[in-house]
Amino acid sequence: MKEQILKTISVISVSALTIVGISYAQAWTGNTSTAPANNAPAPINVGSSSQIKGGGLSLGSLIVSGGVQLTSGAGAGKVLTSDASGNVSWQAASGTEILFDSKINVPIDDTLTGYTDDYIVAAGTTYGGQQIPANAKSLLVYAVIDDKYPASSSNSLSYKWSGQSWRRFMIANGGDEQSVLSWLPLDSQGKIEFRFYSAGNNNSFDNLALEIHGYRN
Repeated sequence: MKEQILKTISVISVSALTIVGISYAQAWTGNTSTAPANNAPAPINVGSSSQIKGGGLSLGSLIVSGGVQLTSGAGAGKVLTSDASGNVSWQAASGTEILFDSKINVPIDDTLTGYTDDYIVAAGTTYGGQQIPANAKSLLVYAVIDDKYPASSSNSLSYKWSGQSWRRFMIANGGDEQSVLSWLPLDSQGKIEFRFYSAGNNNSFDNLALEIHGYRN
């Protein structure tokens, strides 16, 4: 009787192992390409060879004893900056002067409404498909006043900040085109207001222009 029980247990054990082996064999799919194609990626290891990982990598902590390179958005003189969520990016250092590849034209109407036309220029605003960066603190402004009538005088462009008085930026000299290029700071709200003024005729200009050529952050 004992011998019969042992034989039964042996048969059951062999059957169980056979079933498990078959299930593993069915789940496994062999490589359909000729070696070494489609090899499994090498695991991250402590070897001295460089490794590249295609996906993301999360770590509890990281200590780097050699150099660090972050290429996305990199540029000479830029500083690594973090947002509130800890996302880092390369940004121009504070106070850096940056010139645009192409100027930003603020839309100006050559015919004034009455004797003045006011325009507000603000950081983060887009003009003609180009945006003044939201972190701009000063703007490199180029302005043109071209009088239509030689007798005109005192036609001017002024600027001001929120709650402040107007300051003269430039004045036209009867009949001659005048232009000025200068850095102007933005106010605490990231804005500056401009006013074109005509001394005697609301249509006394051949050309008015207000252009942004760069910014300081």
